[in-house]
Amino acid sequence: MQYLFSAIFCEMLGQLHKEMEAAGNTEGSKEGIKQVNYILRKFMELLSKDKGMHRSVSYFANELCYTPKHFSKVIKQACGRTPLDLINETTVEHIKYRLKRSEKSIKEIAEEFNFPNQSFFGKYVKAHLGTSPANYRNRKEE
Repeated sequence: MQYLFSAIFCEMLGQLHKEMEAAGNTEGSKEGIKQVNYILRKFMELLSKDKGMHRSVSYFANELCYTPKHFSKVIKQACGRTPLDLINETTVEHIKYRLKRSEKSIKEIAEEFNFPNQSFFGKYVKAHLGTSPANYRNRKEE
């Protein structure tokens, strides 16, 4: 599954790179575009390795030695989406995989993803999937 997520991120990076090249031909300096691409690439690599364990922009900004405000601005400029959107999308994909493919209890999965307790995990899943972790796990494949 890790290779599947890596492939998805590589595909996303390729698409983002194409979009950045197209945008770079009409605005901004080459140096600025290189910096934006570098930050985006490093973020996507870090996000891929993280596997949904951290869900804050501050964590990723600190890991890459940027302020959260600057980091958010650069990522939004680079791909048109906020870092939090990308973080949540990645985390939800990992959670969905673990709920469907793991025999671990929901509490154990919540602990795996560094949620403080099962209640927070349930609220996070419900907010992003529209259903509880147990209902998602028991739902038939679509």
